[in-house]
Amino acid sequence: LRARLEMPARLYVETLAAQPLLTNSVTAACLYGGGDIAAQQIERRSNVSSPQKSGWNYGRTLRMTFFGFAFAGPILNGWYP
Repeated sequence: LRARLEMPARLYVETLAAQPLLTNSVTAACLYGGGDIAAQQIERRSNVSSPQKSGWNYGRTLRMTFFGFAFAGPILNGWYP
C-alpha cells in the first residue's frame, strides 16, 4: 500500500512546489465538491432533505466545487503560504 501511495504523493508535492496556487485551487475544489456529495448522501439516507428537494442537486455540487476552486483555494493559498 505504501508503494502505491508514494508516487501520487510525490507528484502532488512536486506540483504543489511548482504551481502552488493552481494545486491548492484544484485541491480545494475536490474537497468542497466531495464534501457536498457526502453531505447530500447523508441528507438522503437520513431523510433530512428539504421538502421541495426531489433528487440530486447538481447545481449545488457545481457551486460548491466552483467556490472551492475560485475562492477558497486562492484565499487559503495566500493565508498559508
